[in-house]
Amino acid sequence: MLNYSIYPLELILEGYENFNPEYEEISLSRGLTLLVEKTESNEIKIGKIVSTDPQDYLRPELQPGSILKNDIYY
Repeated sequence: MLNYSIYPLELILEGYENFNPEYEEISLSRGLTLLVEKTESNEIKIGKIVSTDPQDYLRPELQPGSILKNDIYY
């Protein structure tokens, strides 16, 4: 990654060392596994999809960064 900026690198990366999300693994149907991060409300944020079915990666509701209701999937 290249960074062309007038700001010093220390300023750009400030607080990055404290960013350490805790991921939890949940299993859905058909061998679909998601690495998720819990939010403050009753929701989960998808971090990564783990599946052997290529169609799972094309589902827009399962894309990384999507927010899902926690009570639906547990």
